[in-house]
Amino acid sequence: MEVTYLGQAVDTSRRMLDQFWDPEGGGCFLYSKHGEQLISRPKEIYDGALPSGNSMAAVVLSRLSRLTGEASWQQAAHRQLSYLTGAIRSHPLGHSMALLAVSQAVYPSYELVCVTTEETAPAQLTAHLLKNPLPNLTLLLKTSGNQAELETAAPFTGSYPIPQRGAMYYLCHNGACAAPTDDLSALLDPLSPQTGKR
Repeated sequence: MEVTYLGQAVDTSRRMLDQFWDPEGGGCFLYSKHGEQLISRPKEIYDGALPSGNSMAAVVLSRLSRLTGEASWQQAAHRQLSYLTGAIRSHPLGHSMALLAVSQAVYPSYELVCVTTEETAPAQLTAHLLKNPLPNLTLLLKTSGNQAELETAAPFTGSYPIPQRGAMYYLCHNGACAAPTDDLSALLDPLSPQTGKR
């Protein structure tokens, strides 16, 4: 993921919660608190041909909690999923995007932080992930060029120094990261579908 997009996602999500969140009933309203005041402020939760804003909010908040390591995003994702739970239980087929958010919340996920002297993903990393795709793995690439921006968006990456040469990898799960290694295969092979650890 491009770090600029992560920063934009954080800013946009903060504005979304500020302007659309319902602090009393949960969920997000269809229009902002700064919009024209109508008779009611509806909330859309049904996923039709297009996913509802509330379902997409749950997906985004869940993803941000993992990418940034920030507890505030995890709490927001939990509140959003709690709001959607009743509707999902009563009519799961009408809430496919919300179900994706639920699966993100309960299915084990991993974040791989690659800290490198290069300005792009190392060829070894790209080749490994193309050969062994892991849908539950998210990659954060830290370089000297994006270091400040990444540390703003995902503060936990600030404790991972850029090596003098090559790349170091940190595999994170449930808010904790393993010791750094430069052996990518040893780190990721246990997560492959063949081992069943995923």
